[in-house]
Parts: sequence; C-alpha cells; structure tokens
Amino acid sequence: MCHEVQQTSALLPYSVGELRRFCRRITSLHPSIAIRDSHYVVHCLAIHELRPMQEVTEHSHSHFEAFILLDGLLEHLVEANVRQFEAGSVILHTPLIKHASPKSSHRCLKLVVDFNIYPTSAVGPVFRWAYCPDVVDDAMALMHEVAAALPGWNDRVFFRLATLISRLLALVDTAPHPPITDDSAPDIAGKVDQFMRSHLTEPLTLQDVADAVGLSERSLMRHFRHLTGTTVHAYLAQLRMDQAGTLLLEQPDVPLHEICLQVGIPDASYFVRLFHHHHQHTPHQHRAAELVRKHRKR
Repeated sequence: MCHEVQQTSALLPYSVGELRRFCRRITSLHPSIAIRDSHYVVHCLAIHELRPMQEVTEHSHSHFEAFILLDGLLEHLVEANVRQFEAGSVILHTPLIKHASPKSSHRCLKLVVDFNIYPTSAVGPVFRWAYCPDVVDDAMALMHEVAAALPGWNDRVFFRLATLISRLLALVDTAPHPPITDDSAPDIAGKVDQFMRSHLTEPLTLQDVADAVGLSERSLMRHFRHLTGTTVHAYLAQLRMDQAGTLLLEQPDVPLHEICLQVGIPDASYFVRLFHHHHQHTPHQHRAAELVRKHRKR
C-alpha cells in the first residue's frame, strides 16, 4: 500500500552498470503486455543517475513516464512547483506534461519506465507521486529475474512488468471520459499514435492521419483534442522530437540533415527551432551534453 511519507532506502544489490545492462536486456524484448482490456507497450527501461549540480531541463514526452527512485534524493519541478523526493518514492507523468530536475547538491538514482497504453486512456496532463517501497521491491524482483537468467526468465519478465505497471497506474485515474457517440472509432488516439510512429519519416499531413483512422479532418481534430488534451499537430511534433533526441545520441556521426529526414522534417532550420522548443537546447548541445556525460563516467 502506498503512503505519502518519505524514508531512506536500503543499499541496492547491484551496481549501476549491472542495472543498466539488465534494463537493456529487458528493453530488447520489446515488451508488450495485456492487462484486462488494455494493451501496454514498454518502449524503454533505463537507469538514470543524476549527480550533484546536474540538471535536466524542462521537457515533455508523448508517452507515460514513471520514475522509481532507487537511491538518493531527487528535486523535481512540475508546473513551477519543486518537490524533493527520497528513495522509495514513485513519480508518474502522463503524456505531454512538462517537467524538469533543477540543479541540486544531491545524487539520485532512478529507474525510468516509458510506456503507452492501447486503447489510449483519455487522461489529460497529470503528475502523481507517492512513497511506495513495494514498487521498488517489484523493480528489484524484475532485475533479479534478468540477473539469474534461469530457464523461462523472459516469460517471467513480462509477468514482473505487468505487476510493476499495474502499481504505477494505481497512481493516476485512467478511467476514460464518457464515450463519443458519433462517427468516431473507440480508440482514435491509439490508432493515431500507432500510425504516426509507423510513418515518422514521412511528411505527414492532417489529411493523411484522418484517412488512416477513417475520419474527416474536422472530426479527427475535435475527437483527438477531447481524448488527449492536445492537437494532432502538437502530438506529431512531440513524437518527432522524442525520436530526434534518441537518434542524435544513437547516431553521433550522422549529419544533422540526415537526422531531420529520419523524423520527417526536411527543413533543417525548422527542425532546429522545433527541437529547441521541445528540448530547451539545440541538437548540437544535445549531443555535446552526452559526450560530457560519457567523459565523466570514464
């Protein structure tokens, strides 16, 4: 049971390097989990370590993002409010909510879980947190499965992930809004998300998306905003910038104009402006920060 109080955590049984290796193995399975009538796709598990005076600038995502604080203290900024969280705390952001981690004298180690839900639950931008050591225990049980690698471990990983996500979603009300009763499909937002992710390299138009989900442009705009709280164009831009941020780090030697093409934006100057708007720094600064981080790890 979750209680909104804060305590200190026990020592972790694995090193940061081992935890990162376990997360990469889990992510490589491309976890896709059915829970009741919903389908959960886990895009990434990762271990993030924030060192003293390191910051994360304000940004948002097109997916759900959860932080499970494994060790240390985290100062976290959401909607101009700063809170301090200790190990054992769990933080959940729904899609498109802006957040940041300002400079702090503390170190923090967190497990980050990025996932989406299909059919897409109609929740607006929401930030939830709780002190919930049971979730940390669930996360460690997941790591134990990978570390032991006993026969059938990958099947058990899916079970552990289902348990973990169920606990995370208990932090937020994901009950859908009253159903739309006209010509819309029951899962418009989920269909739009899947179509866009499959066609990010293409210069999509609103008509392209509307045709893919079987709606008029006007109906698509109205229903999508009702279900997600944002516009189709804003959501597509967020997806492109999420992917661009990943590609810039995964392909450090690829020229910027090629990264632009890989996310469907052939105009490099427009890409840079859009990237700066979403990430609060330029593509060059994005890569440079990663090089500094890798150098410090040596």
